[in-house]
Amino acid sequence: MNSSEFAQTDRGSPGKDGWRLAAIFAVSSLTVMSSACIAPALPGIARAFGNTDTAAFWVRLSLTFPTLFSAIGAPLAGRAIDRFGRRQPLILALVFYALAGTSGGLATNLVWLIISRALLGCAIAVIMVTAITLIADYYDEAARRRVLGWQSGVMSVGGFIYLCLGGVLADINWRVAFAIYAASLVILPLVLCHIREPRAESRRDASQTTGGQLHFRLLVPTMLLAFAGMVAFYMVPVHLPFYLHELDPDISAFATGWAVAFMPLSVGAGAMVYVRVRRVLEATATFVLIFVLVGLGYLWIAQAPGYGSILIGLVIGGSGVGLLFPHLSNTASDCASGSQRGLALGLVNTGIFTGQFVSPLVTQPLLETVGVDGAYGVAGTTCLGIALLCWFGARSSGRAR
Repeated sequence: MNSSEFAQTDRGSPGKDGWRLAAIFAVSSLTVMSSACIAPALPGIARAFGNTDTAAFWVRLSLTFPTLFSAIGAPLAGRAIDRFGRRQPLILALVFYALAGTSGGLATNLVWLIISRALLGCAIAVIMVTAITLIADYYDEAARRRVLGWQSGVMSVGGFIYLCLGGVLADINWRVAFAIYAASLVILPLVLCHIREPRAESRRDASQTTGGQLHFRLLVPTMLLAFAGMVAFYMVPVHLPFYLHELDPDISAFATGWAVAFMPLSVGAGAMVYVRVRRVLEATATFVLIFVLVGLGYLWIAQAPGYGSILIGLVIGGSGVGLLFPHLSNTASDCASGSQRGLALGLVNTGIFTGQFVSPLVTQPLLETVGVDGAYGVAGTTCLGIALLCWFGARSSGRAR
């Protein structure tokens, strides 16, 4: 399909096609599933492959390994969908997602597991970039903010469901948890019936601020904030299951999944109020609020005495992350015209995926030095420092109010 062959699609109100939104939201939830559904199974996977410190490290890394290939593939995916269209790459990625994801449950060694996770990451790159780009194509700026908030909320609720389901399945056997990846094949008919190519005018529709070009002065800081936010965010699925097992060696995989799921549940709540926050705060000031909430949440976890108190910290930090996801997508959409939109969103998603992958590499040495509580304390303090830098940046540029 070339760039001139598009079905007619109205831009404007998200209320015009509920099935189309359902398809986009369902597809978006698959990106959360990539880690959520197997996070409760990590201790079981580590035991299956040796239960040594080395095995535990590689199993932790397998959780985020898809994000490395998503980071590499996101700009390529963005460029591809700008050139060849949105629909066909998405359909192919959904099929590949199921094949790569479920194959992890058949792994007989860590190499097999890592390779399957890498291939899954390639599919995730196409799915995530295409889903957000379709929202930017289908809806004008006011509607886009609302839909992006809804999208992040649905993704977070999906993450909550997948974590709980993953905990139930992991209690049966860690291999069973990988069967959830076949869900993409269930979603495929919805995409086939309700996702159409945006018309050419929607993709060429340039933002007032970009003049048809990538706005790198806005794009690069957005990528860096995406990276920092994801390094902090992924401390929860990567380290919290092991921390909870340290506190209570007899804790069930379901209880672990329930605790980790508190983060995406509060992420969903934060995402749903994104539009209201943006009515009050400019773009940079919104980043200040985001990193203050994440920082305070992690500092709470650092001093939490037990299970219940940890949940409170997850809710505080998760509400900040809930604002972060739609804000990153909306800011990236403002960085480019329709003809460059896929690339801009791909680059910001590279920041997101790189941060997710690097998170265990950065935080594991910190964990070994100061412990889990100390690591969360350092992360919380760093987030507050980032918020302060954003605030100074907003003041100097005159964008905060």
